[in-house]
Formats: sequence, C-alpha cells, structure tokens
Amino acid sequence: DRDDGAAAALFERGCEGGSLRGCTLLGDAYQLGRGVARDDARAITFYARACEADLMGSCFNLGVMLEMGSASVRDIPRAVTAYASACDGGTLEACSNLGSMYLRGLAGLPRDGERAIPLLTRGCDGGIGRACLNLGAAYWNGVGVARDRVLAARYFHIGCDLGDPRSCDAARSAR
Repeated sequence: DRDDGAAAALFERGCEGGSLRGCTLLGDAYQLGRGVARDDARAITFYARACEADLMGSCFNLGVMLEMGSASVRDIPRAVTAYASACDGGTLEACSNLGSMYLRGLAGLPRDGERAIPLLTRGCDGGIGRACLNLGAAYWNGVGVARDRVLAARYFHIGCDLGDPRSCDAARSAR
C-alpha cells in the first residue's frame, strides 16, 4: 500500500544520510504536501541542497519556486542561477523558463533578447512548446531578432504541433 508519510520519512533519512536524490524527493514531498504538511520554505531548502550538488531536476524546481515567489520568497537572481544550472545540465524546460524571463525582463532582470533567443531556440528545438511560443513572440515583435512574422508564425505552428494551446491560439491569430 502507498504510504506517503513513510516515504517522506525515508526520503528525509536518505537526505540526512547524504542521498541528494532523497533531498530532491523530500523537496517534492514538501512542495506537494505528500506525507508531510505542505511547506514551500522547506521544499526550497531541500531543492537548494540537491541543486548545489548538480541534480538538475532540483535546480529546475528551485528556479520555479523562486521565480513564482513560493513561501513568500521571490528571488529572481537565485532563480536565474538555478535555471541556468539546470539548462546547462540539459533540462530544456529550464532553458525555456530562463529565456522567457530574459524576454520579458522580469522583476529587475533586464529585458535581453540576445540572451533570450538562444535559450528559447534550445528549448523549442528540444520539444518545449512554450519555448516555441515565446520564440515566435520574439520574432513577431522584433525582440532580440529582426522582426519576421513569417518565421514567428512557423514557431507558433511548431509550438502548436507540440501541444501548447497558447501556441495554437497565436498560430491562428498570425494568419
């Protein structure tokens, strides 16, 4: 039988014993409230511990939580660092999120199309529909690249083909 409380206890024991995968799983438990009371601050702590040891999934989760302001902790510089680590480690969702942050210029982060485009391209090429949407938007608006509505529409269609509903909406609007 599934016992989330027992699982969380084992994850904690593993994390405290040096298992960084245990720290990641314990972060998941605290983020989702599985087997323990939901506690975003503790989730951030465990994700950070695992991220420091280059567990890319933890770096991505840490970036999301810090970008969104989970546990009243919105720390964009740390989110950028976490996403960059995860992206460098091959987590394409992190490349997409980081590219999107640079594209929008989020919470004091400078709007930087030149940084955004390669990150979004990497994410889109790797099958992340939202990255294709944002890449299309960059081309549509000429942010970091020359304005090219034909290429923008192509990226919107790619994102739609990857199952991103907002890309489908953008593709219909781009006609």
